[in-house]
Amino acid sequence: MHLCSAKSACDSFERGMMRYLTLLFFSLTCVMTGVVLNSCGGDDGPVVPPVIDDLNLYETLQARDDFELLQKALTKSGLSNLILRDDQSITLLAPTDAAFQNFLPEGGIDALTGSELQYFLSYHLLDQAYLLEELETYAGDRGYLSTMNNEGPSESKLSLLFEKGSPFRLNDNASVTESNITVKNGVLHVIDQVLIPPTLQDMVEQNPDFESLEDAVALTTLNQLSLAGPNTLYAPLNNGFDSFYAEAGIGGPSDVDVTDLQNLILYHLVSDTNLVINNILPDSTYSVPSAFGLTFNINADTINQRMNLTDYQSNPWTAQPVDIQATNGALHILDGVLRGL
Repeated sequence: MHLCSAKSACDSFERGMMRYLTLLFFSLTCVMTGVVLNSCGGDDGPVVPPVIDDLNLYETLQARDDFELLQKALTKSGLSNLILRDDQSITLLAPTDAAFQNFLPEGGIDALTGSELQYFLSYHLLDQAYLLEELETYAGDRGYLSTMNNEGPSESKLSLLFEKGSPFRLNDNASVTESNITVKNGVLHVIDQVLIPPTLQDMVEQNPDFESLEDAVALTTLNQLSLAGPNTLYAPLNNGFDSFYAEAGIGGPSDVDVTDLQNLILYHLVSDTNLVINNILPDSTYSVPSAFGLTFNINADTINQRMNLTDYQSNPWTAQPVDIQATNGALHILDGVLRGL
């Protein structure tokens, strides 16, 4: 026999009591062990709270006192309906109130439209439920996943950089402070910054694997990576630049004539197109004009999700991963520097 006079009130009472008992048990376990564990809030990694199976993502935010601004923003953006649904399993990267206060303009949430809030907040959602360990397994030391923000060129989903470490970092500027809050419609990770959808220039600056490319771009007057685009960037890794400089018998980008350096970078850029692997027919080779003017040949290996390139000097290169999506174009990670004239 129910002790509650109304089923909804009873359900609410039972959810609250279950959450209280779960948190109490978790806290007592941490105290009784006498050992400071990561899962109890130690300094060696993000806090790992208990499972809260009876709450959904939005109810979990409501049950805490550090997500009031996020709740208001989700409601104004219309995304609260998405994270209330129980027929899905998604990941929410949840900025705290302190993170929001650092992000919001004067006037707070009222100063932003619902569409503007949706643009930023959808970049904090992944369309599957990922525990932190699964992200680390997927990304390795660092890697990219698509978010639920589909406001890239041609409605492409914008990508987010994950970087393994202590703390686990996102786009090189946000840290995961609590992880693996598992609820009935997904997983919540608490972060200390609001994530900003990146341009191609931002992606180069955020990823340590592109430090050599960033250094080279900084010595030129190029601004194409920041412009609206769309543009497509084949981004050589650091070791690709190391091999290029060693082959040329020079120490680094400062030893290259600025005009030559600028042309070299432009050879890795395709203007006015968001070129992704699905744009390329399998078993077909295309001659692609670069922003420099020289062409390179390209074909797609859709089974292994990579692009095979041949530069002006007939050197073969591989782009993988591909289709990393910025606000102003696509980025493909290249295993070497394309050789032009």
